[in-house]
Amino acid sequence: MDIADTQCILSAERQRYKCKVCNATFTHKYEFVTGKERYTEGFKIQTYNQCIGATVKHSAEVTKTPYSTAERFFKKIALQISTLTLKAAQEIAKQSTKLILGIDDFAIRKGHNYNTGFHDLRGENLIGIAKGRTLDELRAYMEENPQLAELNPYAIVMDLARGYHSFAADFFP
Repeated sequence: MDIADTQCILSAERQRYKCKVCNATFTHKYEFVTGKERYTEGFKIQTYNQCIGATVKHSAEVTKTPYSTAERFFKKIALQISTLTLKAAQEIAKQSTKLILGIDDFAIRKGHNYNTGFHDLRGENLIGIAKGRTLDELRAYMEENPQLAELNPYAIVMDLARGYHSFAADFFP
């Protein structure tokens, strides 16, 4: 962290304790940093926030951390946020009385890699992403994510792919 354009390093020494009864030793744990870490959780969040509207490279330069470190912080926090957001969207979809479920594939790399998105079209939320677009890949995704099988859609919007129709008949009769 910089204070008045001067790099500031926080050095927090471990407090070691010893039990007088059993002679067991232990150390005090600080809430702001986990064991064997070089950066506090607050600094990781600051680095993540620097990336919003900019790039990881910019964040690394501003926080004076290596690019790989800034990228690791960004990916970790982005995964946590996206997981929470996805769970919240799934809960909203589950409580919807007339859920319109959209199922469609999209290309990660045209002609090579495809994923399938599940959308709450009325609520305008993404509620799941399956790797691949084949019927077997969609079935495997539903086994890994049983909360989506609990949805009770009023209607399903999809293209004419036969796999989607079989999938919808199997999971949302």
